[in-house]
Amino acid sequence: MTALNIQNAEAISAPSVRTGKVYPPKVDGLRGLFFLGGSINESIANRSPWQGAQPNAIAVGAPAVNASYLTLKNMTNYLQTQIAEVEEMTLIAWHTAEYLNFNAISNTWTTRQGGTGNSYGVSLAVGGGSSPATGKQNRAIAGYKTTEEQTAAGSSLTTSHTAVINGGGAGSYMTHAARFTATEVCHDILTNASGKSTALFGSNIRDKASGLLRIGSSSVGGADDAFNMCGAIIAEGFWSDEDLSDCYAWLSALELDVRGISV
Repeated sequence: MTALNIQNAEAISAPSVRTGKVYPPKVDGLRGLFFLGGSINESIANRSPWQGAQPNAIAVGAPAVNASYLTLKNMTNYLQTQIAEVEEMTLIAWHTAEYLNFNAISNTWTTRQGGTGNSYGVSLAVGGGSSPATGKQNRAIAGYKTTEEQTAAGSSLTTSHTAVINGGGAGSYMTHAARFTATEVCHDILTNASGKSTALFGSNIRDKASGLLRIGSSSVGGADDAFNMCGAIIAEGFWSDEDLSDCYAWLSALELDVRGISV
C-alpha cells in the first residue's frame, strides 16, 4: 500500500490538513495527530480519526506561530496533550534539524505509575554533543526500574544515533521516531532510513510515568533550547518497520505538497 492511497477523495490541501481530512496509513491506536503552525487553535487540534483518540492539546505559554511550525521551549512554551504513557508506544516527530537540546515528545521525570518513586517516563529528544564537531544525537529514552521496586527513583535507557540530519542548517527539518515495548527501546531516523535498538538488561523492567505527554517539553527539567516543531504522531502499540516506512512516505509527500517543507 502506498502512503497516499488511503487519503480521502478530496485533494490534499492546507485546509484539508487543518480540518483533519488527511491521516496516515495506520490509524488504529492513533491517539494523537498534530500539525503545528498556522495558528495556536489549528496546532492544538488532534486530527486523529480513530475513535479512541484523545482530546485536543492545551497550549502553555505563548509559542511563536509560523505557517509551518510552532517555536517551542521546555517548561516555557509547549503543548500539553491529554495522552498518557502505555506499555507499547510509537512516537513520531518532525522538527528543525539544528544543533540544539530539546524534547520533541516527552513525559519525563514524573511520578511512577503504581508507585511512589520518580520515573523517567518516555521521550523522543535531541541532545548530547556540545557543538557540530561532536554532534547532537537523536534519542529515544525510556524509564526502567529493578523488578517490583516502587519507592526508589528510576533510571533511563537511551537509544541514540547519528548527528542531527542536514548538518544542522537553519531552515532544515527532519523526522524521527521512538518505539517502546516492555523490553526494548528503538530509535529510527526516518529522514535517512536508519534505525537502532537497545534491550533492557538483567532483571530491569519498563518504568512508566504518570504524567501526560507534552509536545516540546518534559514535565520537570530537561533541555532548554527553543526549536521549531512541525508536527507529532502519538500512537499506542509498537509500529513495525513497514508501518514507519509507509507513514514517512505519506508524511514527507504531504508536507512537501501542502506546506512546501522537506522533512
